[in-house]
Amino acid sequence: MFVNTLQRMNKGGAITELDEALAKLTQQCRITGKSGKLTLVLKMKPVDNGSDIMEITDSISVSKPEMPRKSALFYATDEGQLTRNDPRQPEIPGLAAIDGGHAEDVENLRTNLKKAGVI
Repeated sequence: MFVNTLQRMNKGGAITELDEALAKLTQQCRITGKSGKLTLVLKMKPVDNGSDIMEITDSISVSKPEMPRKSALFYATDEGQLTRNDPRQPEIPGLAAIDGGHAEDVENLRTNLKKAGVI
């Protein structure tokens, strides 16, 4: 009876929506490693008081797990500003920041430091 009723809700749209929501929620839970929730609510009421005719309204909601967000580190200056460089540390000639820290970037940095005579 339950599945049969769902199949007839909105010409099968409720089942289609639930199926799509479940697939997306499954992917998000796998990616984040966190839990989520898929909720189906069927609200029922008689059309008229004492009537055998029931009006059913479906409501589908998804509580998705939050995607992890990357943090960033900054130094606070005496003036209340934020900077990526330590304001108390003098700059070293020929030293460059590496975005991402990939191995090839480290090798390029070593090569450039050697050319600059720093190492």
